[in-house]
Amino acid sequence: MVRPKKVLVTGAQGLLGAEVTRLLSQDSSYIVKGTTHSELDLTSGKEVAMWIEKMHPDFVINCAALSNVDTCEEHPEETLKVNVEGVKNLCLPLEETGGKLIQISTDYVFDGKKTTPYIETDCVNPLNIYAESKIKSEECAKRFLPESLIVRVQWLYGEYGKNFASQMIYDITYKNISTQYRLIEDRVGTPNDVKNVAQGIKVLLEKDIKGIVHLSCEGECSWVEFGKTIFAMNHIENFSQYIRVLKEVEAQRVAKRPPYSKLSSVRLQSELDFKMPFWEESLQRTILNLKKNL
Repeated sequence: MVRPKKVLVTGAQGLLGAEVTRLLSQDSSYIVKGTTHSELDLTSGKEVAMWIEKMHPDFVINCAALSNVDTCEEHPEETLKVNVEGVKNLCLPLEETGGKLIQISTDYVFDGKKTTPYIETDCVNPLNIYAESKIKSEECAKRFLPESLIVRVQWLYGEYGKNFASQMIYDITYKNISTQYRLIEDRVGTPNDVKNVAQGIKVLLEKDIKGIVHLSCEGECSWVEFGKTIFAMNHIENFSQYIRVLKEVEAQRVAKRPPYSKLSSVRLQSELDFKMPFWEESLQRTILNLKKNL
């Protein structure tokens, strides 16, 4: 009988961490423990080492990070401590126990100057502190654990998520629109339901892939196109009063964002024969799932 693999998921109350924990927990091939910041403080090397030594996980999926981009810009020291030192603190005991790290990263590692989808081998160039911290965390994982896997994701949302994209889908679907959505027209990427991303991570886990993999749905859109599609899929025609179209510069945000950051899942398709759905299909499924509860 094959021994179930032990998996530690950090940031298990976050959007992606919660879904990864839920999905893997349904599979008897895995023994899964999800931790929150209050249970496991990644900035404490001693605490992390104790967890790793006690559990001896085969895999650690690190979904924990400071990810509010503007807050990160205003608190660079704290951001680097959590997002970089935290990863190093995971790597060192895993190096001893032989466990593997799956480090979640971001499309923000790119500067957005390309006009075609970014592949795994494209050069990184951070525009903000958050992106810088994620690049350094990638470097840390590669340095200490060469067999580690880095998964770059983007524009995440979930049926019951609390971030902007999730809340917009939820409010429009339930006709609970109480605000005007400020949507950027000159930022292009790909929205991703965390269910698809979690499923992709599970496939990567099963295949024991290493290196860098981009995990993102097919297709691309601007934030304006994304918002209009949510209204259209909910059969709301007169929605212009609910949308305020802005250029990124007009938003006057603290941190710079890449104008174009579509991730191309080249490795996922060529090496694993696994293809993510188009973002519109995934969004439609999310809306239909929400409507089941109406």
